Amino acid sequence: MIRLAALLLLGLAGLPGCRFDDDDAYRIRTRTSLLLVRDSAGMLGLWRLADGAADSAWERTLGLETGALRGADAAAGRCWLADGPGGRMLEADLVAETVLRTYPMRNPGLVCAGERYLLCADTSQARLIWYRMGRSDSTGRAAPAKPRIIRYHAGKFFVAFHDGQLGVYHEQALAPLYIDTLESPALDLQWDGVRYLVARIDRGSRRFEARMSYSTNRLEPQLQEISASKIRYTPFRRTEYGAEWLTAVRLQNGQLDVPGAPAADDFEADFREGVLWIQRTDTLFRHEIRPGAATPAGLLRGRMLQSWHDAGPES
Repeated sequence: MIRLAALLLLGLAGLPGCRFDDDDAYRIRTRTSLLLVRDSAGMLGLWRLADGAADSAWERTLGLETGALRGADAAAGRCWLADGPGGRMLEADLVAETVLRTYPMRNPGLVCAGERYLLCADTSQARLIWYRMGRSDSTGRAAPAKPRIIRYHAGKFFVAFHDGQLGVYHEQALAPLYIDTLESPALDLQWDGVRYLVARIDRGSRRFEARMSYSTNRLEPQLQEISASKIRYTPFRRTEYGAEWLTAVRLQNGQLDVPGAPAADDFEADFREGVLWIQRTDTLFRHEIRPGAATPAGLLRGRMLQSWHDAGPES
């Protein structure tokens, strides 16, 4: 049997296109990136970056009017857009750039995609609304205050509220597991690896990070003071295809702590590709960290709030 299995493997290896030792044949690459941008008038817009082209108002491609976007999220080749004036949530295909389905909602605001549910926030009141993926019926729950940021990880939604509370909600139970309180409202929520949720808060002119353990759903008692005006944490701990960037990127006093990076006013990071999207004055640049080269990508007036990077097998 062992000899037969070995012969079968040798036979397969001889077939055209069958390579067991070539990782590049199955390399996972970023196919499309999205940037959520708030302009000087407070309006949100989406940049879509793919195939070397930049679309600076991509939400209009999907039928939203200028200034109608209230929130967005993206995962697994799809994105969700909150259309405020239209009273709806759109689900779209990132690659085909087409609307897949519509979810009715009176005052759509924040939106966050889990594995089975979408969690949305009603902008007119302190209310959270769950939609099962692909279905228009919803379940609403009163919230302790108006939500300001929602993030998802491995079966849990993490919601920062305007009054400084930070709630952990079980995705399928549609109910809070725990609610804790920050010293001031969170300005940002992101994941440092898979173990810690990091909440950025300000205390006067000083900046701090509060960390919550995923396993305990509890905030650590000590705040960590930081000097960087913006930090993005990498989700990668090792390289698989050679391009992944394994350390956090920080912006402080107009400088990024990565090799060869130009001066910056703002940035977002694609850690899979080792690429930074850098804003300097009114121009967006694409900067590859390892070659250390930055090339203009378009005119950008506003502040980048969040980014998503859709990945798939290299064609």
